[in-house]
Amino acid sequence: MPHLLTGAGPGELFLVRNVGAFVPPYDQSFGFHGTAAAIEFAVLDLNVARIVVCGHSHFGAVRALYGDVPAAAQNPSRWLELGREAVLPVALPAPEALRRTGAQASPCRPDSMRRSGTSHSSATST
Repeated sequence: MPHLLTGAGPGELFLVRNVGAFVPPYDQSFGFHGTAAAIEFAVLDLNVARIVVCGHSHFGAVRALYGDVPAAAQNPSRWLELGREAVLPVALPAPEALRRTGAQASPCRPDSMRRSGTSHSSATST
């Protein structure tokens, strides 16, 4: 419900949703890069001027980082590795670990993002 937080009307927000609200690091391989493709489309074709990465604490992806993902779930297992560095290395009660991990994963570090050949300034969209 980002429109409720921003007061935006229909068509004013370009949303990309995925497990954990992760934005993978820039990768020049020819794999399928849905999040990167969506961001490039928004910036290059729709002229989106700002990008906002917005998630919430206690979401299922963070819980999954502390639990077991079924072996058959190969894509989610690989995707969740994007959040692995935010997992706390100490044993804490689950609610406290989730709260602290959510806080640790929240800041978007500009040094971990790279634009793919565009000259646009950093952008915001949810």
